[in-house]
Amino acid sequence: MPIDYRLVRSRRRSLELRIYPDRRIEVRAPLRCPQRDIDVFVRSRETWIEKKLQALPVFQGTPAALRYVDGSTHYLFGEAVTLSLRAGRGKALLDNGVLYLAVTDPEDAASVERALYRWYREQAQADFVARLHRLFPPFAARGHRLPALTLRRMRSRWGSLSSRSGMSLNIELVRHHPDHIDYVVVHELCHLEHMDHGDGFKALLTHLMPDWRERRQALNHNAARW
Repeated sequence: MPIDYRLVRSRRRSLELRIYPDRRIEVRAPLRCPQRDIDVFVRSRETWIEKKLQALPVFQGTPAALRYVDGSTHYLFGEAVTLSLRAGRGKALLDNGVLYLAVTDPEDAASVERALYRWYREQAQADFVARLHRLFPPFAARGHRLPALTLRRMRSRWGSLSSRSGMSLNIELVRHHPDHIDYVVVHELCHLEHMDHGDGFKALLTHLMPDWRERRQALNHNAARW
């Protein structure tokens, strides 16, 4: 059966395949890459695609698009937050589940989104740094060094780890339950010892977090709905 995917062409040199939590498949290709080469590339990854899709939960329906308007619902650490917008400048204030957000133009969704994610970044920076230090001791005991931490908005990953650049975490994680953020942090820390997702990696992750599969499933489930 042909694989249904979205093709995105850009000024890049190589082909890349991405699978999102809501089961969308996206292929990124150089501007002049022939379609036949793209098709061959996708067919060569069929087994990998099937395994990745099987690892994702089956969702009913489609996730609602995020709205950046007064009264819209967003999330912080798994709890619903209602936006209350006003014109102006100033710090955001969260009070009893309502986030009071001052923006230059409350009618401009792009401005509201930028203001919200500035606030999200502040919350994530404080929480993720503390979380990393709290979860790191078992890895220190195994002889590893604490990685530097950077925050980014990423479309297809919750996090990554590199021996050169340290750990990156997706700011979007701040929307999710603390237990699910812990899973991502421990997952990435396990890459200090195992850079792949082979048996050694899974054994270490299971040793440190026996319920990691349930946490991963819940995280992806919520990501596809929020």
